[in-house]
Amino acid sequence: MTTTALPLRTAVLAALALTQEDSGDGDAIELRFLRQHLDATGRDWVARARERRTRPGSEDAGLVMLGDVLGLSLVELLAVALVAAVEQDPMVGRAVTYLQAPVGASRPTLGLVSSALAPAASGDQEALLLLTAGAALGSGLLTRLREDLPLCEQTLAMPLPLFLALSGHDVTWPGATLGSARLMEVPLPPPSWMACTGMRAFSQARLGRRSCCAARRFLKPAPWRRRSP
Repeated sequence: MTTTALPLRTAVLAALALTQEDSGDGDAIELRFLRQHLDATGRDWVARARERRTRPGSEDAGLVMLGDVLGLSLVELLAVALVAAVEQDPMVGRAVTYLQAPVGASRPTLGLVSSALAPAASGDQEALLLLTAGAALGSGLLTRLREDLPLCEQTLAMPLPLFLALSGHDVTWPGATLGSARLMEVPLPPPSWMACTGMRAFSQARLGRRSCCAARRFLKPAPWRRRSP
C-alpha cells in the first residue's frame, strides 16, 4: 500500500497523534489507535494530505470536490474530515475525548483542531483564524457548538444532512426535495384563456382610468365657487 492511497482522515489522525508524542501514557488504547495512523503516514502527514487532495480516492472524492467549490484551505478540509470521522467511527470519538480530558467532549474543539493542524497552515496564517473565518464555518458545512464558551473551547459539528451527503447517502429530509426527484407537473391554462384574461384586464384598466378622470372633474371646484383671498 502506498502512502498516497491513505484517506484524509488518516492524515488528520496522525496529526492528533503527534500532539501526544511525549505522553507518558503510551499504553492507552486511544494513543495506540492514533499512532497506527501516524505509522501509516509517517511524520510528514501534511505532504500525504496534499497528495490526497490532488489525487483523491473514492472515500474523499466528494469532500475534495466540495472543498474546491467552497475554496477550503487544507486546514479546513482536514477539520471537516475529522468531524465526519467522529460522527461515523466511535473509536475516533473516543480518541478525541481522551485528548481533550478533562473536558470529555467527543466532538473536537477548535483549540485541539487548530493546534494539531497548525503545520498545514500556509505561510504566517494561524490555523485558528483559518477555521473561524473560513468558508467551512461560513457556509454552514461546519457549525460551532457552545458559542458561550471561549473560542478554543467551542466544539465543531456537522449538520446531519451534510454528513449523509458526504457519505454518499440520499435521505428524505423534512422540507427538502432532492434534485434528482421528479418534479410535479403543473397544468397551465390554454392560450385562448390567457388571451381573453389579458384583454379583460386591459379593458378594466382603461375603465378605471376613465372613472378616475371623471371623478377628478366632478370634484374640481368651479371657478365661480372659489373664494377670494
